[in-house]
Amino acid sequence: TGEDALDRVVPPPQTRRYLKYFPHARHAVIARTGHLGCLTKSNEFAELVRKFVDEIGTDGRRATA
Repeated sequence: TGEDALDRVVPPPQTRRYLKYFPHARHAVIARTGHLGCLTKSNEFAELVRKFVDEIGTDGRRATA
C-alpha cells in the first residue's frame, strides 16, 4: 500500500484485511506514495514483487534454499 495518510482512494487498513484471507500474502508500504504507488514508484514496487516471488517461488509455495 501507500502510506496510510496519503492513500485516499482505498484506506490501507482495509487493504491489509486481505492478509487474513490469503495465507501467502505479504504487506509492504511504499514510502512517500498513496494509492498508485505501483505506478509512481514502479521500481520500488517491482523490487517488492521480485522479493516476494523469490521467497514464495513460482508455484506458490515457500522456497527452500
